[in-house]
Amino acid sequence: MDRGPRNDPGDPPAVTGPREDRPDIWASEVGDFAYCARSWWLRRVQRVAIETPEMTAGTQAHARVGDLVAETVVLDRVVRGCAGVAVLIAGVIGYLWLVR
Repeated sequence: MDRGPRNDPGDPPAVTGPREDRPDIWASEVGDFAYCARSWWLRRVQRVAIETPEMTAGTQAHARVGDLVAETVVLDRVVRGCAGVAVLIAGVIGYLWLVR
């Protein structure tokens, strides 16, 4: 009965803990990376302080983009609503024209 792979005496030891060349990544960092990989990389790899003018400008730029996306969603809903009303009016006019 095979119970899985066995270690050869010549195999390198298994990694059992954190190492300097491969530090732990925390769950909170996954969200930071998903939000802005560049910002995560600057903080994590380059050790850039979060309070630099560039980081503040980047945060403000992200906020502006978020505002633009929110406005776009609202405008899209307005345009779709107007298109629906236009189709409804065209249908009523077409119906009245045929009934006459």
